[in-house]
Amino acid sequence: MAEHANRRYMPDNVSLAEIAAGALLIIGAIALGVAASFFVLHAGTSEPPPAHAAHYGQPPPIEGDVRLSPDPIDDIGALRREKQRMISTYGWVDRDQGIAHIPIDRAIALLAERAKTSTDKPQ
Repeated sequence: MAEHANRRYMPDNVSLAEIAAGALLIIGAIALGVAASFFVLHAGTSEPPPAHAAHYGQPPPIEGDVRLSPDPIDDIGALRREKQRMISTYGWVDRDQGIAHIPIDRAIALLAERAKTSTDKPQ
């Protein structure tokens, strides 16, 4: 019996008071986090939110001409064809500013060549 008295072990019984204290601590931490978030978001603001912000039951106004496409599949196809044309041809984006687009394969080759020449130079 004397040899069992010095052993340290975890008891088999569960303390409901300790579980309740832990649960209250977790709930308190969550409540503190929510209160701190509310304070940070609303501290020092007395003016109402801007009119363009969406609220429940009040969607934001739609500005401009709203038209539904009669054939969205054709519109998507046209958009894809335009994008493909942009990445496969040469052309001006803004001639006055000197901005042009080049085929993507050529751009990749130029970047690879530039990277190769920059690594070949002694530093």
